[in-house]
Amino acid sequence: MNKEQSLRAISRLLPAVGLMTVTSIASAQNEFAEPVELEQIVEAIDEGSNWSFAADTTFTTEYWFRGISQGKQNINGLIIQPSAAATYQLSDGISATFGLWSSFSTTDRDGDSAWYEADPSLGLSFQLSDTLFADITYIWLENPSGGGEFNQEIDFSISHDDSGFWEDLGVEIPGFEGLQPYALVAFETSSAADGFGNADGIYLEAGIAPSVLIYDSETTPITLSVPITFGFNADKYYQTGSNGDGDFFGFTQIGFHTSMPLEFISPRDGSWELHAGIDFLMLSDQLQEISEAAGTGDDETRVITSFGLSVSF
Repeated sequence: MNKEQSLRAISRLLPAVGLMTVTSIASAQNEFAEPVELEQIVEAIDEGSNWSFAADTTFTTEYWFRGISQGKQNINGLIIQPSAAATYQLSDGISATFGLWSSFSTTDRDGDSAWYEADPSLGLSFQLSDTLFADITYIWLENPSGGGEFNQEIDFSISHDDSGFWEDLGVEIPGFEGLQPYALVAFETSSAADGFGNADGIYLEAGIAPSVLIYDSETTPITLSVPITFGFNADKYYQTGSNGDGDFFGFTQIGFHTSMPLEFISPRDGSWELHAGIDFLMLSDQLQEISEAAGTGDDETRVITSFGLSVSF
């Protein structure tokens, strides 16, 4: 699971259950003379707050940002990548999110701090229709161990819920909710993600994330998702000494991710989910050159495994 997949997973978890507030609990207590069922309390909580929270901790064997090797992070040891997000519903169909994503090393990196990266972000989400969604996000990619920043960027993305299309075709597969296509364009505003050039790179990404239910259970159902991501150099995003402008194609990443909601945990304690996966990252010649310069070899294909735990309130 890469960084953007992790953040999209977090965003999907956010609406799961509302924040428990004193006001909503008091309302529930006043409404019922008899002892209140848990489901009624949760429903009152959901209706009484515009806030939602989600967090995730992922352990991964390698860290590649849009096909760019993160150097020392990928030399031995396990990498820990915690993230958290708070979302406030501004109005119907519009919400604001503050997020923080980090990456930590578990082995010595030649004296460098274990805290390799910290990415605070601010974003707005819009529901354009029943099936179309858009996001605008500004991200600061900071390097605590190096005392500076990697770069800054503003991202625009759009996604389509195509589950209804497949339902109309009569496709009935447990857990299948369509291909869930999306597209993203990122504009660098400060420095450069690949370490070359100035803050004027433009990155383009497109992908799908179909899923199916592979194990049906009331308490531990398991879902398999197959995210497929294509990354492109729209303008000066991937650059090296041998190719300043950069090739258009960057990478293809195919993942096989399983997730299991822990439904035996009470809803009042949040919605918990375990996840694990394997990703196959296929790099362009230019990204292989960048990888070799970072000290992680020039292999065309990388295999990345990950597992983690997420929760939402």
